[in-house]
Amino acid sequence: MLDLLSLPNETLYRIVDYVDLGDLEHFAAYTNTVCCGCRDEDGGGRHPLCLLAEICENRQVAWYPTSLTIKGCGCEEEEHKDEEFEEFVEDEDWEELVWYGEVYDPWRRDAVNVRRNMEDCAQEVQKLVYGSDYFDENGNERWYNHIRRGNRGAALGLLLTLLPHLETLTFHVYTWNAPQFKKVVQRITEPYGRSSSETRKEGGKVLTKLREVKLHGSVPAAHEDVFEDFDLARHFAKLPSVKRIHAVPAKNSSRLSNNPWVKVGSRTSNIDDISIGHGRMKATYMTEYSGSLKALWKFHYDYSPCESHNGLDRNGVSLIVESLLKHANTSLETLTLKASYCSPLQGSTAIPLSIHPFEKLKEASLSCHLYAPVFQKDKAGPLVPAPDETKSLDIASGSSGFEASKTFEVPKLVDILPGSIEVIEFWRQVAMEHVEALLQGLTEHKADRLPHLKKIIFYKAANTVSAVAEEMGETLQEECSEIGIRLVLGDDSRRNGY
Repeated sequence: MLDLLSLPNETLYRIVDYVDLGDLEHFAAYTNTVCCGCRDEDGGGRHPLCLLAEICENRQVAWYPTSLTIKGCGCEEEEHKDEEFEEFVEDEDWEELVWYGEVYDPWRRDAVNVRRNMEDCAQEVQKLVYGSDYFDENGNERWYNHIRRGNRGAALGLLLTLLPHLETLTFHVYTWNAPQFKKVVQRITEPYGRSSSETRKEGGKVLTKLREVKLHGSVPAAHEDVFEDFDLARHFAKLPSVKRIHAVPAKNSSRLSNNPWVKVGSRTSNIDDISIGHGRMKATYMTEYSGSLKALWKFHYDYSPCESHNGLDRNGVSLIVESLLKHANTSLETLTLKASYCSPLQGSTAIPLSIHPFEKLKEASLSCHLYAPVFQKDKAGPLVPAPDETKSLDIASGSSGFEASKTFEVPKLVDILPGSIEVIEFWRQVAMEHVEALLQGLTEHKADRLPHLKKIIFYKAANTVSAVAEEMGETLQEECSEIGIRLVLGDDSRRNGY
């Protein structure tokens, strides 16, 4: 009943007109729909052709779903060949064994599913495909053939064009190997990325209420992460209704293009929340999103722990901050930007990172090694200074944020934080003397530079803290308390990165 009451009024009015009271239980089963994007259906969900067949039989079914989850197993997307399809289902006695669970071959079972569903809706599905105007005639023929042969990505793409009240779309271990699905999504969203005069007739008629897209991969402890494809987000970002994009873990499969992935013509994007955990996208790729962002209030990017040279380095972080300052400095309220463990301050191109220009930023979580030397565990276990991070560093002349100088100095918070900030967190363990350096000038300038600051969090190097350092920490906490700031010095060893 709660799902029912959360629907838009126009949907409820239509339901009242067409649905008997005794059918409400049937309606509730569709509001949060789960479809399987691969042949491993142990995790629950239905074959997408089942829902397509039901919509073809009764178009009112398409009005029900407000949430769609597509579950996969990370397998390679494959298709049936014509001869394979016919061979799998030619024996009716054998088909019954498959249908009733006495034969467990997933390919053969899938072929039976496809045949039984297509028997009832083949003509209707063909009409829907050819009436969509997303592809030319040859493209439509290929699209339809993919569906009738059992390609779930093609069937799921068609489903998206038929669900007018869909608000939330969730992918779970599916998008990385789903080429046909991504091809259809690109065609569906392409008209929204053009000016109104260029928009094809289908533009503006589908996914008009979709507001949230979630890409949920898998972060297993024993083996490599199963990533989602963040390229898919750049297509959904074109939709005017989309406001939130969440992804964990994610990386991009394509190389940089000549166009920003939020290509929305003359209008601005309505996205206000981008949250990425265990991301594996380079900074240059991430800056592509920002060309039309004007309403972004939350940006969370937690870079996945690096492998060899693949970490997000200091200058990469600078690119992202610069892009945010250019396009979201008047709207951003929450910022999380965590670089790789393997990116110490080094080289003559290091730039002091300042977030001072943000006008409305209230909460920020940043990697401490972007501002001060940090400690990391060596192979033996104890915490030691990170290599090359405790040395003086040259600054390139003309760098933004601070005046050029000969060496990199630990900056003061009163110089690099915006006046709107309320809570600031520095992630990764830092030596106590660097905490003291970062807090310099806070007593004198808190009132005029950081009037709203209430809480500062540092993660101290717990395994190397001496009695003197502990006493220093208590003194710093008392001094902050006197000016209305709670200083937290904690251990990040049990803290998750996202």
